[in-house]
Amino acid sequence: YIDAIEDNDPVNVLRLYKHNPLKISELSGCFSFIIYNKNTQLIEAYRDQIGIRPLYYFYNDDYFVYSTEPEFIFFSNLVKKVVNENKVMYYILKGDRFNEETFYKNIYRLRKSSNLRIKDKNLAITRYFSFSNSPLIRYKDDRDYADHFYELFYDVIKSQLSTNDGKVSSMLSGGLDTSSITCLSDKIIKENNLNIDLKTYSITFKDVKKKDFARTYETNFINDVLNKLDVNSKIVDLNYIDVQKHLSDIQSSYPEPNYHGNKYMDFAIIDEMKRDNRNVILSGFDGDSVISHGEQYL
Repeated sequence: YIDAIEDNDPVNVLRLYKHNPLKISELSGCFSFIIYNKNTQLIEAYRDQIGIRPLYYFYNDDYFVYSTEPEFIFFSNLVKKVVNENKVMYYILKGDRFNEETFYKNIYRLRKSSNLRIKDKNLAITRYFSFSNSPLIRYKDDRDYADHFYELFYDVIKSQLSTNDGKVSSMLSGGLDTSSITCLSDKIIKENNLNIDLKTYSITFKDVKKKDFARTYETNFINDVLNKLDVNSKIVDLNYIDVQKHLSDIQSSYPEPNYHGNKYMDFAIIDEMKRDNRNVILSGFDGDSVISHGEQYL
């Protein structure tokens, strides 16, 4: 379904949908999109299997308004910005109830792995994919599991290295996730002779106390990766920052309470990427917890 002239995601997704809508479940990556059939007046929406790319919407008998952020929906002036107290209550209690609802009344989110259909003013939502329905994989040797994981990891990273400008960045914290992604990206580029400019971005801190340095600093792991690979790299050395103040300052940019205290590091790297005219960065999250059966065990 790739055309040499029109090789872009929207065109190829539409071709896949026209060929067989069931194949949407085989798409790899983060996505949310709307398909509108003018002839049949059918509206369909999809969100990726893990729920990385958001999709919010407002719907009544006359209008369907959607966006990747609730704030843009309010620009339509079709819905008032009113706090959804039920959502606030269950969010504080860490409940999973009202997961489709947002912090604003009448604004909803499409859940991960879900398909929304609107036809003849009837809205229906179904799941088009479930990990629980995937066949169990059984191997006799643990090495076979490792080999299978490596194949999947290799294919996913390779698919993400395709960019319009040939530039790919990778976060490099010294942790399991980013170190693995960076090393494999470099290997894929070299093995396949790809014309890709790979550059890493790392955060260090100027004010780490001596007693905390040995326990928390990962600069040595960053250097291990950089010494192994021949890649461009940039170290962003940060001063002390008031994390609570920073969270408060950036909250207006988020549709939900933002409690991730390390966001300021992401912002610093994004600022450096803008200066370097780079748009795509690869990263990972919580791989250490996954393999150690931590709180976020997958």
